[in-house]
Amino acid sequence: MLNDRNSRRHSVPVLNLGAPPLRERVDNIQVLRFMGALMVVLYHASKPPLERLGWQGGTDFLAAGVDIFFVISGFIMIFTTRGFSRTVVEFWIDRIIRIVPVYWAAIAVIVLLFAAGLRPNGLMAFDTSDLLTTLFFIPHVRADGAFAPLLNVGWTLNYEMFFYLVFGLTLFFRSHMVSLSLITALFLGLVAIGLFADFTNATPLAASYTNPIILEFLAGCFLGYLYTHLQRASQKSAATGIALLATGFGGLVLGTAITPVGSGLDPWRAMSAGIPAVLIVSGALMLERSGRKLSAGWMQFMGAASYSIYIFHLLAFQFTGKVIGIFVDTQSAPAAVLVGIALIYIIAGLTAGSFVYVLLERPVVTWLKRVSRGAGIGLGGFRQRARSEGVAAPPPKVPPFP
Repeated sequence: MLNDRNSRRHSVPVLNLGAPPLRERVDNIQVLRFMGALMVVLYHASKPPLERLGWQGGTDFLAAGVDIFFVISGFIMIFTTRGFSRTVVEFWIDRIIRIVPVYWAAIAVIVLLFAAGLRPNGLMAFDTSDLLTTLFFIPHVRADGAFAPLLNVGWTLNYEMFFYLVFGLTLFFRSHMVSLSLITALFLGLVAIGLFADFTNATPLAASYTNPIILEFLAGCFLGYLYTHLQRASQKSAATGIALLATGFGGLVLGTAITPVGSGLDPWRAMSAGIPAVLIVSGALMLERSGRKLSAGWMQFMGAASYSIYIFHLLAFQFTGKVIGIFVDTQSAPAAVLVGIALIYIIAGLTAGSFVYVLLERPVVTWLKRVSRGAGIGLGGFRQRARSEGVAAPPPKVPPFP
C-alpha cells in the first residue's frame, strides 16, 4: 500500500480508456528500429549501382530511416522515464552506457585502419581535434573538409547526445508536461534562430543545433506523452494505425523526391522526412495499442541489434568491397553485377552488426550496468534507491536508437 501511495504521488495521472496496461517494452518500436537501420543499410548499399544506371536520388527516402530513429528517441525518453525514479546524473549515465561503447569501438577500428595505411570510411586525413570532437559528440569540420565525425554516420549521435543532455536537465522538474514545455520552447527558439539569422559563417555547433531536424525529437516526445498518459484503445485503432503507416511511407517517398535528404541537413528535411516519420511511428503505436504486434523473434532481435548494425555497416561494406575487388573489377562491371554486389553488402552489413551486438554491445552494456549497480550509480543505483524510498521504478527494456 505504501508503494502504491508513493507511486501515485510521484506520477502523472493517466487517463485509461479501455486500454491494456503499459508494458515495459513496445514490440512495434523494436520492429521500427530494425526497419530504420535496414533503410539506412539499403540506402548506402544501393547508391553505386543506381548511380551507374544514372538514377540519382531515387532512394533518398531510405536515408529517412535516420528521421524515424530521431522520432523513436523522443518517444522512448518519455516512455522510459515515467515514474521519475531517476536522477539527472543517473539518466545520463544510462545513456552513456548505451551509446558510447559501440561507437568508440568503431572509432578505434577506424583509427587503427588509418594508421595501417588504409582509408576507412573514406577518411583522407584527420588530426587530434577531429578525434576528440568525434569521441565527445561535438559537431566539427574535419581536417579533410568533411562536416562529419570520423565515422560519417556518427553525425546522428551528435544530435542524440545533445537531446539527452537537454532532456536530462528537464528531469529536475519531475513532470513530463514541464519537460515538454521547456524542450518545446528551447527547440522552437533554436529553430527560429536558425531560420531567421544569417548563418553564412556559422560554427558547426550553431549550424547543427538550430536545424529543424531537432523538432523530430520533440515530436517523438509528444507521442510518448500521448501513449503513456492518454491510453485509448478501440476497434478503429488498428485501421488507423495501418493508414498512418501507409501514409507515412508514401509521404517519405513523395517528400524526399521533392526535397532530397540524402546529401545533407537541408532545413526542409524536417518536413519532407520528419513529418512522414512521425506518422510512421504513430501508426506503429496505434497498432501496438490495439494489440496488433509484429513480435516475431528474429525481428525483435534485429531491432535490438539495430544500433550496432547502424554503426558498423559501412565498415562491413568496406571490408566486403576489398574482398570482392580481388575477384571483380567493380569500375567496369555492368550494373547487374553491381546489383548483386549491393545484395552482398546488405547481407554483410546486417550480419556484421548482429555479431557486434552479440559479441560486444550486449555483454559490455550488461557488464557496465552491473558495475554501475555495484557502485550505486546508473540504472541499478536508482532502482535500488527507488525501492528504498517506496517509489515504483519501471525498468526500460527498449533502449533508444541513436
